[in-house]
Amino acid sequence: MSLTNHLIADYLKRHGHHDTLSAFESEVNIDTVGTTVTYEKLEDIVSDRVAYLAHHSDVIKESEINKNENSELFKSWNKEVPEILHELKTGGALVVHMSSGTLLIEGELKSVSTLSSVDKAITLVDLETRCVIGRFTGVHNSVVKCCYIINGTNLLLSCGMDGKVKLSEVKDANTVETLGECQLHPRLVTDFKILKMSEDEYLIFSIGWDLTVRAHRLKNTKFEFLSQFKLLSNATAIEVSTFESQPIVLITRLDSSQIAYFTLKNDTLREVTRISLNDAEFSTHGFTGLAITISSPTLTSDTKVAVGTSHIPYLRVIITKVPDLRTLLAEVSTTETSDEQQLSTPTQRGYIVGNFNALSPQDKFSQPHITWRTDGSGIWIAGDDGIIRGLELKSGAIVKELIGHDEKQRIKNMTNWVIDDKEILISAGVDKKAIVWE
Repeated sequence: MSLTNHLIADYLKRHGHHDTLSAFESEVNIDTVGTTVTYEKLEDIVSDRVAYLAHHSDVIKESEINKNENSELFKSWNKEVPEILHELKTGGALVVHMSSGTLLIEGELKSVSTLSSVDKAITLVDLETRCVIGRFTGVHNSVVKCCYIINGTNLLLSCGMDGKVKLSEVKDANTVETLGECQLHPRLVTDFKILKMSEDEYLIFSIGWDLTVRAHRLKNTKFEFLSQFKLLSNATAIEVSTFESQPIVLITRLDSSQIAYFTLKNDTLREVTRISLNDAEFSTHGFTGLAITISSPTLTSDTKVAVGTSHIPYLRVIITKVPDLRTLLAEVSTTETSDEQQLSTPTQRGYIVGNFNALSPQDKFSQPHITWRTDGSGIWIAGDDGIIRGLELKSGAIVKELIGHDEKQRIKNMTNWVIDDKEILISAGVDKKAIVWE
């Protein structure tokens, strides 16, 4: 007779459950007449086990997965969220990039999203009416890798798969005229960002597959190459901002768990510092930052930087503070080469204020998209399973799920904007759907 059966039979006998004991003996084909227990009682074993689990449980409640020790640094989630969906009629082509801004069309300033698709077209979506208002092709001979509005103007900057950027003037919703062009990188451009310096001068910072981050100036429709900085591996994401009127470029790259801060000093790209996304200095676990977003238009002591990582099976979102840029910018070398700066630039730790499991599934081929809510109360995460998740940083919980794309169909792009003090979210996935959420 097994020990388990022996313990059960003893329990039934001691508590006077004779009918149940007889049925149990018949069921398991045993005879307990004349036997005695020389082991612990069944109820004592169960009681000890329950007490052990109460103190040593390996089961983590979902609410405790992302317990945030720095919750006071973040806002509570704004419960007024975009959740009503409107599917856009974009022609059914896969959208590879989208952005939002204010575009001047025939003398009227409109809040617009640009959607670049694999059919080499750029589609304009009026965010106030939630309707497609224009679509044009022929700007590039290749697929438009990325397209951005120069806010407050009738100008677009777009880059093809060939690494060439073009400045286009929007004549009307369906007509554009190319004003100038420039070869940003000799090969594919991963992304670029625009920084306004004056009414007629803009800086363009770009990353590509040539292991460089580059800076160009756009002034009066003319492009001018300024500088490039050689990286140890290809950059994965770029974001730009300013600190006290000085341009700041944030870069993540392959095989690195750091954010690299750059500035443009005397028209030359200089690395300022690196912020570690892993405070364990000699950790054996490596990951890469794949997406980056900043909580405010300009960098201040209150600004937070969010990075989406390469962790599998679930994306993690790591939040960092901004370092003391005033001191660091004053110490930036103006004579070292990029190779020398690779060795001398300091890496700073202790800036992480949040590390969250986004519960958004991904694999080693994923290219995640994250963006701050327009009021800074959390982060939207575009999932490979077709779900957009809302992460509240104060609690570390996923507090909202937007479901509108086909199940298990990867969301490729996402952007948001504000209309009448309310947030608008736009998403596009491999299901070839483009959706406006309001």
